[in-house]
Amino acid sequence: MSFGKSTKLKKLVKSVIFLLFLTLFIFIIIEGLSSVIIFTIDIFTPQQLREALHIRYDELLGWVNKPNVYIKDLYGPGIYFRTNSQSFRNNNDFTLKVPSGKTRIICSGDSHTLGVDVDNDSTWCQLLTSIDDRLETINMGEGGYGVDQAYLWYMRDGRKFDHDIHVFAFIDDDFRRAKKQTFWGYQKPVFKLQNDALVLENVPVPHYDTYTPKLTIATQAMRRFKVFNLLKKIQKDTGVKILPKEDDEQIRKIALKIFESLRQANIERGSTLVAVYIPTPDDYTKEIPWRKFLSDELAKKGIIFIDLTDEVKKQPMHLMFDGHYSVYGNKYLANALYEKLLAFPEIKNKLSKTR
Repeated sequence: MSFGKSTKLKKLVKSVIFLLFLTLFIFIIIEGLSSVIIFTIDIFTPQQLREALHIRYDELLGWVNKPNVYIKDLYGPGIYFRTNSQSFRNNNDFTLKVPSGKTRIICSGDSHTLGVDVDNDSTWCQLLTSIDDRLETINMGEGGYGVDQAYLWYMRDGRKFDHDIHVFAFIDDDFRRAKKQTFWGYQKPVFKLQNDALVLENVPVPHYDTYTPKLTIATQAMRRFKVFNLLKKIQKDTGVKILPKEDDEQIRKIALKIFESLRQANIERGSTLVAVYIPTPDDYTKEIPWRKFLSDELAKKGIIFIDLTDEVKKQPMHLMFDGHYSVYGNKYLANALYEKLLAFPEIKNKLSKTR
């Protein structure tokens, strides 16, 4: 190869490398500007939570369902939302006593129990009654609740109703929520431990506006920046502390106190407490420490614990979830839970009495 041709080849290679770096640089700039634009839009556009259409302020819980709400197309055309006069997501009211021939289940939990993205008839709690017509279910799910608020709502309003089984359902994030004094930017109660006892703080809960505070929107928007994901990955891979590490030890103690209190409350009502772990898409890709912790600790306390992760993961994620659980996902969840419940003699006996 001649000297001239070699020089031209080197120039060509340099030009290609320069163009590649220039393209990469432009991409990074566009990516960064896009995040900034979205961030700015979020900050200056009034945003109302969909849940704000059916919740009201509550001085103990922070927020709770309004009674007698009917929204025809809350989650899409024909996907309705209704609450009864008792603020539960049910189409009918309930008597304090369990109707003759029925076994009553109270379902406590967050938006996955409430049934976001499906209608009243398609929540897993309601679908239990389609599987077994001996069942009557009260849906005490609420969007955004942590285990603390689900517990408080049951203790105040749920346990006044006679019931045979209390399904206390939760996802991984419900424990992190319980550590916070705000969620969605709304104030909420928070438990602390003092002398090994639960102490409730931030009550009465301060009032809130139905529009999410700008500071909260800013925080949520900032988390879209890829730098947060990068820092998390570096911290995970290297073990170097970059972002504040969550302290799970305190919430573990608080959670166990909540379960102990629930167990005692259910014993007093003649009900059987069943703690149910509901998986989310995160459970498809990583191991959630809460699962083993609760399996070990609740067994020591004589509390039934059902982990539905292995059952759910038998199905493709896209079938199970459409934001929250899809119609198919709720139906699958209900069937899986029902089969798991029947494996426990005390639950099976409660059903057999209604034959």
